[in-house]
Amino acid sequence: MIRKFMCAALIGTCILAITACGKKAETEKTSESVKQTEVQDSAEENFDFSTEDIDGNNVSFKDLDAKLIMVNFWEPWCGPCTEEMPDLEELYEKYKDQGFVILGVFSTEGVDEDVRTVIEENKITYPILRVDEKLAKYMQDYVPATMFVDGSGKVLSESPYIGSKTADAWEEIIKSYLK
Repeated sequence: MIRKFMCAALIGTCILAITACGKKAETEKTSESVKQTEVQDSAEENFDFSTEDIDGNNVSFKDLDAKLIMVNFWEPWCGPCTEEMPDLEELYEKYKDQGFVILGVFSTEGVDEDVRTVIEENKITYPILRVDEKLAKYMQDYVPATMFVDGSGKVLSESPYIGSKTADAWEEIIKSYLK
């Protein structure tokens, strides 16, 4: 009797576990497709924002005089984010005279000192912005995540680039957009 009960309990647990995993995967797919739809809807709108940089200065899209804008979502606690920043700075310096701007955007609150440390250690000169409501709709569940926008506000990247890249890989992408 105990064996039958234990066997039935074990089978019930297995069925419940299999069903739960299936629902979780289905939920993840659904939330991912909703996220992708939000990004596609956002891409149809003109890119815009009005926020503050790390020093509290107001910065908005209309203030930018750029042909190409690389929006790099990052966080100071993200190793791959901070590791690619020197390469991004090098590319910013190399292409800024061609109308190229990088915006580094972070969202974690209470990390201003960490952000400043990363900026100083990597000698970053491109703008580092706090996320605002309009920028937040372009954020992904992962960092670094990067998108490209032209000077008129048209989102150029069909979907965001997730993860860090080498300077050479970013340079190829930048060159293709600057043509």
